[in-house]
Amino acid sequence: MGVKVFTDTEGKECWAMLSDDYMQVMLDDVKRDLAKEGKKLRGKVFRPCAAGYRPEVDVTPELDDKEVAQYQAYMGIFRWMIELGRVDIITEVSQLSSHQAMPREGHLEACYSIFAYLRKNPHMSTIFHPSMMHVNEQRFKVADWKDFYGDVKEGIPEDMPEPLGNPVKMTAWVDLDHAGNLVTR
Repeated sequence: MGVKVFTDTEGKECWAMLSDDYMQVMLDDVKRDLAKEGKKLRGKVFRPCAAGYRPEVDVTPELDDKEVAQYQAYMGIFRWMIELGRVDIITEVSQLSSHQAMPREGHLEACYSIFAYLRKNPHMSTIFHPSMMHVNEQRFKVADWKDFYGDVKEGIPEDMPEPLGNPVKMTAWVDLDHAGNLVTR
């Protein structure tokens, strides 16, 4: 399915997954499609989408039926890339995915920007390391969201099977854009 699963030894044996092969095939296809139109991917790209680009306020012309199908195919490619571990494009893909019913030229250009970013940053792996990561929680500002979300608790089914094996803790770092959509907030 386009991913390499392998063991990595960085002090401790662990599983890792790499999507380089799928990404290279996908990039070759995109470059070939663009070449047919006399276009190519931009060279200097430092982030998945241009700084300040807001797809929700894009008023460029709507795509024709063929371009809409291509845009939707790109969304599928990006979603699979995220499943394979390319979480660095998840925010931009999420924003662009909400425009699949009526994408515009600017949205398609943003897709090409993501492809150019992936071409420039091809190697990213997801490592499933068996040790717990120690994070100094003192470094983070404490925020109380109870006024916004209420006093919610995770719903755990009564008939849930007994957990087996070691506990798993996922650590992820995100760049938050709370209420950043200029139309819906």
